[in-house]
Amino acid sequence: VIGNVKENLVPIILRKMQSKKPSTAAQSQAEIEHSLSEPDDVFADYGELMKQFTQVTVFATAVPLGALLAAVNNLIELWSDMFKYCKNQRRVLPRRVITIGSWAS
Repeated sequence: VIGNVKENLVPIILRKMQSKKPSTAAQSQAEIEHSLSEPDDVFADYGELMKQFTQVTVFATAVPLGALLAAVNNLIELWSDMFKYCKNQRRVLPRRVITIGSWAS
């Protein structure tokens, strides 16, 4: 819960505080999106879910209710990350690559 608050509410509060400063002209949509924070590493979110999966698997016999609690936590995390990537961060800039890597084989 604390991580979700830190990831989602803190940027909103900071953006509201910055928007109270007087501006000379109305901002376009591109300027508003540029003022958002840089995108985070998506692999860190995946790593967090994998860590939780291994803990649920290891301790399944000791805590049978753990799988249900983990599923509820994953739903909350899913909605939190969706909000974070859609509303609080810039879009990821596409970049050209030569091949599609390991997906080619």
